[in-house]
Formats: sequence, C-alpha cells, structure tokens
Amino acid sequence: MAAAIMASFSAVNEFMDEEASVNAMWNGVFNAECPTGHPGYMTAPEVHSLNGRADLIVYQIGGQAPHLTSDVLIVFEGKRRTGDDFPVIVNQCKNWARSVLSQHACCYFIGARGKLAKFWVCQRIGNGQQMWDLQTKSLRLGGHNQFQDGQPDMDDGTPFDLTNGIHRALIINAFTYMRNHVAVTYTWTAP
Repeated sequence: MAAAIMASFSAVNEFMDEEASVNAMWNGVFNAECPTGHPGYMTAPEVHSLNGRADLIVYQIGGQAPHLTSDVLIVFEGKRRTGDDFPVIVNQCKNWARSVLSQHACCYFIGARGKLAKFWVCQRIGNGQQMWDLQTKSLRLGGHNQFQDGQPDMDDGTPFDLTNGIHRALIINAFTYMRNHVAVTYTWTAP
C-alpha cells in the first residue's frame, strides 16, 4: 500500500509543488508502514521541541496501560519540490532532536524534497546542546549506493526518487529495518 501511495502521488509534479502535499503523502506512507495502535505506532504532525519543530514524528508505542512508552522512531521534514536543499532539511531534524534524544539514543531522519527523499540515522553522542552532540550519517538501503563519494556523512548521499520502482522497494525495506532498530524510550502515564 505504501508503495502505491508513493507511486501515485510522486509522479504528479504539480502535487509535489506544495509542502503540505509532500507531507500528506508521507503521512499516508507512515500510516501504511507504521500503523497506529497499541502495540504499534503513532504519527504526530507539527511536533515542537525546545529547539525546533518537525513536520511529522513517528513514535513506536509500547508498554502496558496505564504506563505506555513512546520511542522516537522517525523525525520527518518535508519540503516542496523547489524548497530547501537536503543540508537544510537534515539540520532542521537535528535541531528538533537535540533536546529530545538522551545520550547514546538513536532515531532516523527522513527528509523529502518533492518526489526525492534521503534517509539518515542519528545518534546522540554528547549531552549538551551543540550541533556536534548528534552524529548523523546517511543510511544505505539495500543495494542502493547512497554515498556519492564513499563518505557516509550527513551531507552526502544520493536521494531516492519515489517515481522509481526499485527505490520505492528499498524505501519499504528501510521501514522494516527502522522498526526493528529503535533505541530511545520515553514513558508517560495514561489517564
């Protein structure tokens, strides 16, 4: 279902001219790949932290009522087709995560620019508020050599094209990987 959502919407360039449309398409992909429920996932829009705002956050929900846990799985930032470049997008994700992730915790960033998307893995390596406290690298998916120059840094990486069937399949496989490798836990008490 997620592959069909990506294929149908990303092929229409005019649809990808608006940030809201890009975010809506990815919201559909997240809900297909990370269904809402307990146990399960929750996709939250416009989530604020002390350092910024993320377009969408995917939480992995677990625990037992009345004490549920919420693991940050994916921080998503979307832009219209002609919007900000990927270095700006990943820095927005990092700004949001800086005040949320505990030391040594990991999550994933997905940045979209129209029909193009990049994936990163992020780990909190320090405990301050500096940008270097977060280590971010491009995430290689399947046989897609995402690194352009062999360096897995956050500024590198070939974007995935959602109109490409092979790229869509790799993205779907990435969700399985991300769901199985979440490492940050927050707990709240249900009413």
